[in-house]
Amino acid sequence: MRQKIITSWDEVPIIMDLPMASRIVGQCLETLKSRARRGEFPAYKEGNEWRVEKEQLIKHIEKNRAQRQ
Repeated sequence: MRQKIITSWDEVPIIMDLPMASRIVGQCLETLKSRARRGEFPAYKEGNEWRVEKEQLIKHIEKNRAQRQ
């Protein structure tokens, strides 16, 4: 099944799962899990699931963009 392409932050929930964050940042799910475990990606465990807050993801993307420039 094809997943919907996200075209606006308005379409993103306040708290998302790691697969959705993976689609947004364009990185492999396993890569994000590894980065989250090392504290390099703003995700946290809730039970057995990884969660990402939208505002933290936006800050992370903006920070990485600024570092590349």
